[in-house]
Formats: sequence, C-alpha cells, structure tokens
Amino acid sequence: MYYLIFFIVLSIAYQLHVQTIFAYFGFRDEISYVNLFVSVVALLLIALFNRFAQKYNKSDVAEFYRQILFCFVLVPFSVLASFGGVALLNLFVVQIACIIVVIFSVLKIKNRIRLSHKTTLFVLWAVLFVCIVAFIDMLSSGFNLSLTGVYEHRELVASESLSGIRGYIYNWVIKLFIFYIFCFIYLSGKQGYAFVFILASSILFFGVTSHKSVVGFALFSMLLVYFYQGDRFRNVKMNIPLAFSFVVVLLTLGMLINESIFTNLHSAIIRRSFVLPAYITNQYFEFFAENQLIYLSNSFFSLLSTYPYSQTAAKLIGVNMGFYGMSANTGFVGTGFMHFGLAGVFVFSILAGVFISIASSFERAGVAPFVVIVITLSPLVGFLTSADLGASLVTHGLLIAYVLLFSISSFASKFNR
Repeated sequence: MYYLIFFIVLSIAYQLHVQTIFAYFGFRDEISYVNLFVSVVALLLIALFNRFAQKYNKSDVAEFYRQILFCFVLVPFSVLASFGGVALLNLFVVQIACIIVVIFSVLKIKNRIRLSHKTTLFVLWAVLFVCIVAFIDMLSSGFNLSLTGVYEHRELVASESLSGIRGYIYNWVIKLFIFYIFCFIYLSGKQGYAFVFILASSILFFGVTSHKSVVGFALFSMLLVYFYQGDRFRNVKMNIPLAFSFVVVLLTLGMLINESIFTNLHSAIIRRSFVLPAYITNQYFEFFAENQLIYLSNSFFSLLSTYPYSQTAAKLIGVNMGFYGMSANTGFVGTGFMHFGLAGVFVFSILAGVFISIASSFERAGVAPFVVIVITLSPLVGFLTSADLGASLVTHGLLIAYVLLFSISSFASKFNR
C-alpha cells in the first residue's frame, strides 16, 4: 500500500510540475491507461511478493535496499510508463528486473570470516592515515564552501587530484573511509564524538572536493543511527516509501503556494532524484536497442572486446538526449541492457540481488544493521540507480566496503539486537 501511495503522489507531482516546467528536458505528457493499470497491479503484486521474501529471510539490511530499489527504480519508472510515454515493454523489463533482485536478495550466504583485533586496528589506522593524506593533498587545489562555485572547483580538483589511482583512493575516502571511522567511533561508545566527526569531516571534504553527496550521505548516516536506537529503526525502515511520499507532497504543495521559491528544491529532489534516473534508464533502452552493445568493453574487460564509440556511454546518452557535455549515468537495469541487451538486464539483476545478500550476510553474522548500511550505502545505491558494474565495484568501492565490514565485524557484532 505504501508503494501505491508513493506512486500516486509522485504521479501528481510529475503531472503538475515536472513535465510542464522541465518539458525541454524531454519529459512528455502522454497518459497510457493500459500502462497505468499494469503499473498499479504490478506494484501491489511485487510488494506482496516482497513481503513473502522478507518472511523467508528476515534481514533489515536486505529489506532496506529492496525498499530503496522500489522507491528509486520501480515506482519512478512506473510513473513515466503511465504518464510519460514510456513503452509498456520497457516497463515489463524493469518490473522483471526488480523481481529478480528480490529473489536473489534473500540468499542465505554464510559469512564466518573474522579478522584479529590487531588486524582490525591496523586497518583503522591505515584508513585514518589515508584520509589525512588525501585531505592535505586535495587541499592544494583550494577550499570552497560556496554552493555557487562547486562545479568550477570540482573540475579543478578532478584535473589536479583525482586522476589515476589517486582518484580511486580519494573516492573511497569520501564515500567509505570516513563512514568506516564514524561507525568505529560510534561502536566504541563515543556516540557524541562520532556525530561530531562525521559532520566535521563531511564538511571538510566537501570543501576540498565540492561533492555535495558526501554531506548528504553524512546526514543520512546520522539519521539512520538515530533511528537505530531502540525499535525506531524497524519502524522507519518499513515506512521509507511513506517518508518519500510525505516529502513529495510537501514540495508539491510548496510549488502550488510559491513556485519561485520551491522550484530549485522541487527539481533537485523530485526531478533529479526520482524522475530523471528513470528517464535516463529508458534512454538507454531506446538507444542501445538500435545501436551496438558495449559488451563490458568500457571497463576492466576491455581487453576482451573493443569499445565501439568515441565517447563514454554516459556522455553518448547525454548527447542523444540533446545535452552536450552531460554525463547521463544509470544503474544496473540500463547498464545491463547497454552491455548485453535483455540478457544483461537478467545477469545484472542477479548480481544486484547477490550484492544485497552479501551485505545482509554481515548482519546475520552479528554486525549491527546500521553499520552494514552506512558502509555499503554509496556503492550499493550507486549500482542500483546510477553506476555501472565496474564503477560500483572499484570506483565507488563495493569490494572495499565488504573488506571494511570484515574488519569491523568483531566490534560491530555486540550492537546487534
């Protein structure tokens, strides 16, 4: 029922404002009653199927990521299929992909690896050292806290500090390492210091990188830890779509009251976070259905095949959308289709489910759910919504996240309920 509520309010927001104000972006006003009926029925059935999956393998971590999957992938794509002219066949592909993810997210993977106390402390001090060195190095490119200059400063940092192996390491710093340290401090009983650390470090690294996401992930992590106390985590976890519905309603009402004040916020949250990723996924469907597939030639498998285009796939889709210089990234559904067509969607959906199962295996091994989510949040959400397989595993650091969870497991387990 919560997903249906989110579908309704997001559909209203799309009809009232997204497709009218941002029509130049390609959003269409084209209602399909067949697609609407299919969307509603499928949402109810998939939600019911997810309830059975949760009963089969109770995992707060897996359920959290399935709710993220539905709210950021399934529901927005259903809205576009119902009111934005997206083909019914493409809707079927996304719906089947989400079902496959649910099936493979309940695998009961055994996780018995434990690192010694000395090894864990070594990893902690190594991570802390890398964070300090990375901050000092990126500081040489300047420090900027102004929201108006983020893009210029970001390009400067990318050209001077984020090339080669440094780029990978520094990306791990702002998306993984500071959150690992945050969890470590919190689990050691210094909750207040943990909050001060993650807030201060996120602001400092925003200043040297101009990546707003580091602050967003920090605030979310603090919120997640707060709701973890007592039984609040289980309650809020079951109401993620309802929480998003509340936000969408507030922004829609704000637009009706004073459009000039709320347009930017409405665009950033509703258009950019929910509608645009679904729209880009459909663009991948349409482009690679008519053009040559990539077959993993844009990643570390490039030795096996030759990349067929002169631009990256993200920029290629951006140009196809009419925006030169735009990088139109997409998640596992679009990138799976980009590589191997429908077979790729099937394989990448299985991988998405397995990645979630691996994350939830740490919870079953005794690691507190919020620790698993905080450390895997960026790479896993990235793979679901906005990153290719290689980027998720290496650039965003999903493999590194699993290693960090191994190292922290002996400390985190005592906080599991």
